[in-house]
Amino acid sequence: MFAHSIQTCLQNCWWTAHPAAR
Repeated sequence: MFAHSIQTCLQNCWWTAHPAAR
């Protein structure tokens, strides 16, 4: 589950920093 948590955090940080990237 550790890897999944990292991926989720990474996506959250990415979308938060680049909301227009969607």
